[in-house]
Amino acid sequence: MSIYNQVALGNDYRFDVKNSYNVVKEFDAGEVATVDVYYSPVMLDNQDAAITNYGILAYHNEKSVYVAFEFDSSATTDETIASISDSIQFVD
Repeated sequence: MSIYNQVALGNDYRFDVKNSYNVVKEFDAGEVATVDVYYSPVMLDNQDAAITNYGILAYHNEKSVYVAFEFDSSATTDETIASISDSIQFVD
């Protein structure tokens, strides 16, 4: 899970893999999970505000592939995120 915050370096947001990592499906070489995505306060007008979006993280160890998606929480539902997460596959 630590790779995802490294992927986001320099983008002023982070994937909350510590508190909100929820595995949707597992397979022999990896998994797909949903997660909250937080923006850095530097990007916000109100320094006390927090913007949380949906994220989907997936990895495949044998292919050495890590994928991170971010979705606007005001325009996406929990059901949509669950459906997209479940549909992610790594194919040859």
